[in-house]
Amino acid sequence: MLKRLSLYWRSLQEWLRSIPLQFIQNIQLKRKERALTAPKGMILCVDDDPDFCLYIERLALSIGLKQDTAYSIKEAKQKIVDHPSYQAYVIDGYLPDGSGLDLVAWIRERDNGNVPICFVSRIYLSAGHFRQLKEELKVDIVLEKPLQAEEVSRLLKKLCHLEVKEEAKPDELIGDLKIRYQQSIYGKLESMEKRILQVQKLASVENLAEFKREVHNISGTAASFGFKKAGDLCREMDLQLNQQIELQKSGNVNPSWLQSLDDFFSKLKLYFQMDE
Repeated sequence: MLKRLSLYWRSLQEWLRSIPLQFIQNIQLKRKERALTAPKGMILCVDDDPDFCLYIERLALSIGLKQDTAYSIKEAKQKIVDHPSYQAYVIDGYLPDGSGLDLVAWIRERDNGNVPICFVSRIYLSAGHFRQLKEELKVDIVLEKPLQAEEVSRLLKKLCHLEVKEEAKPDELIGDLKIRYQQSIYGKLESMEKRILQVQKLASVENLAEFKREVHNISGTAASFGFKKAGDLCREMDLQLNQQIELQKSGNVNPSWLQSLDDFFSKLKLYFQMDE
């Protein structure tokens, strides 16, 4: 019996030694992550750009916050009705089914200003809109995309009243997200090219709006992942598209502007090769 136990023990030791060190380290890392991220509350991020939502989620997780995500006003309203205990909201101004302002107004009718809101967008940047957001809608923080990692971590701590202490650098927490974003660039360019061809073939309000959505998402997120020039280029195009959509409504599309989209696409491809 002792001999059998001894053989068993030696075989167990050999098996343990055969487990790759990386596997053990991964288990230890996951345990540390679970300890670090014991939930301190939950926020709701409302944005139709999955890259931006994942970016916010990773930084929220790093300070112990869980995140729920909604990609439209309709989905956000349903989640708020089903889970009325969010600690804070991060809301984009331009959503597929309407304006983020409308969602903020709806929330304020329900909670009377009790839940902190961060309104994040590349539109609604005028002084008049800022006053409306702060005074009428009681928005706590108004920010312009793109957001830097350190900025996001600090605003989430402030919104959720978390203790500010030294932690891992936010840029280190999103390193894999930057790689993921880089790997998605080919797909983004293919989708952008498709939208441009649609607009050049038929510059309808619907096609212009779809093109604007692609441009708007890149303008809001690219710089956060190291592509500032690509983000700035799309920001400029986003503003042009606002004008072109209004022109199209009155039947005054500019043919030379449609031709200029080829140059815009060439620059975008170039800037996505310039990791900053």
